[in-house]
Amino acid sequence: TSLVFAAAVSFAHDVVARRKHAPSHRGEIRAVRSAAVIVCVSGVSLAAFTFSYPTEFLVSFSMSVAASCIFPALIYSFFWPGFNRRGLLWSVYGGLLLCTALTLFSPTVSGTDFSVWPEA
Repeated sequence: TSLVFAAAVSFAHDVVARRKHAPSHRGEIRAVRSAAVIVCVSGVSLAAFTFSYPTEFLVSFSMSVAASCIFPALIYSFFWPGFNRRGLLWSVYGGLLLCTALTLFSPTVSGTDFSVWPEA
């Protein structure tokens, strides 16, 4: 519940903050509620879509994304005084691209009996 709430609040804040006119209190609440519905529907849809796939693929991919995207950004922000938004985006997107490419060509996707597509 708290994860959905945090995602909905940040999503609604990013969308509502881009508007030129600040919405009323009811408008903000409506944005958070609709964002919570969007987050929940997309989460349930992804869960239903990945129900038949092995969970090892999802676990290894999430750990790889955390290790290759978030960790370098944290280390750079702590120890590099010149680290800025551009460096953060390059670090996160580069890590995500590398992680996705390496996961697609790994045995968790194809080639073994326990992969996502064992016959490929």
